[in-house]
Amino acid sequence: MINSYVYGRTSIKNRNHIAHNKLVDFNASVVIHKNIEDITDSINKAYKQFGEKELSVEEQKIIDELNEIAAAEFSAYKENFIESEAGVSIRDTDEIFELFKEEVDYLITGLYDEYYFRDDIKIRINEVDDENDIILLSINSELHSSRLKILFDWSIDDSQGGDSYMELYLDINSERKTECKLEYKNGAASYNAEQGYYMPEVEDGLMKDGLEQFESQVNEVIEECYPDYEYIFSDQEIGEGIIDEPCENCGEHSVSNNEDLYPIGKCFKCGMIHEMCNCIRCERTIFGKERLCQNCGEWADSQ
Repeated sequence: MINSYVYGRTSIKNRNHIAHNKLVDFNASVVIHKNIEDITDSINKAYKQFGEKELSVEEQKIIDELNEIAAAEFSAYKENFIESEAGVSIRDTDEIFELFKEEVDYLITGLYDEYYFRDDIKIRINEVDDENDIILLSINSELHSSRLKILFDWSIDDSQGGDSYMELYLDINSERKTECKLEYKNGAASYNAEQGYYMPEVEDGLMKDGLEQFESQVNEVIEECYPDYEYIFSDQEIGEGIIDEPCENCGEHSVSNNEDLYPIGKCFKCGMIHEMCNCIRCERTIFGKERLCQNCGEWADSQ
């Protein structure tokens, strides 16, 4: 029990030294290596003592669970020590995925914020479709039949020196348009017996060179598929190109009266198509079938 307490306190001291100092000098490495050897000897002696005693099923289960915990803690401790001594990062699967996720979240959040206030499109993030695929971002509109999605795929190898990737791709109506690949190389180190410490073999690193270009391409596709007519034309052009009556569906003054701008009678806010006609007196374009516009109607009433 005393040895367990001493070894526990020693391990904590070693861990704190590595965590706070990062780089470990030669004297510290000698002490830490000796502590690891002492703990290993203690574990081996405990195995031998327990082997001479017949244990119950419950006792054996507890010991097995403690062994698993001790092995996991020792492995993590050893890995942290190697990383600190060699100056490289050797990440596990969760840590590598989190690296990718941080970059992807930044991209998706930027795109979401860019188009959030567009009232002519619907934008969603982090959905799961009918095939259980995770959709990072999706855009659709009542004005268009096309649907835009950003999907991803990944492969992670958390071994030392392992290669991992996360691939993003833009999908429009089940057709892949553009893609981007984030890559990560895990660090690796080996023990140099002559020097007496761990040395780096492979430097860890995240490669994301194509991410900005992918974002630019996604923006281009969005603007092409879902043009924002309020910004394409000047205020004057829109004023001259829309009906001076509110849309019967959304109430906005956004119904086209200019074929070059948008199909005549179609609202570029909600997509509703209105029946159009010309005023029988002034020939102004208005909603409905053959009739007088409001101004001509008021004139007729005053006669």
